[in-house]
Amino acid sequence: MSSEVSKSESYPASFEALYVEKASRIELFVRIVYGFILGLIAYFWNFAVGIAAFIQWFHILILGRRNEKLWRFTLSFYRFYSRALAYFTLLTDAKPPISGKPIPLPGVSRLSEVGPSVLAEYEFCSECGAKLPLGATYCRKCGRKLH
Repeated sequence: MSSEVSKSESYPASFEALYVEKASRIELFVRIVYGFILGLIAYFWNFAVGIAAFIQWFHILILGRRNEKLWRFTLSFYRFYSRALAYFTLLTDAKPPISGKPIPLPGVSRLSEVGPSVLAEYEFCSECGAKLPLGATYCRKCGRKLH
């Protein structure tokens, strides 16, 4: 559970991209076709996420908590969608995978915040949101087991 949590100091979700000056001219033409395919996938997946959000709303209303499977489904869509947009809007030449699985960056632990010049390694409790040192097994604040 806690491996899915990524949180910055200011907002619980973030997006960063690494600037690479060199770009492929051939990739521009491939991008048009692949971008169309990614767009179709995103269109239908987004429709399903809308239904999941509707169900999630009632789940929270009735039970007072999120459904983890619906949350993971939505999270995987936004991983895919942000990667597809980064590719299509020329932030990167790397073709995004057609999945919403987490992709670890080389040399970065699973719960790292990556910024332009900062690599801070820590994690957050999925129950209470407390900031914890990387590799902690229990939350210091609420006592929840993390791994």
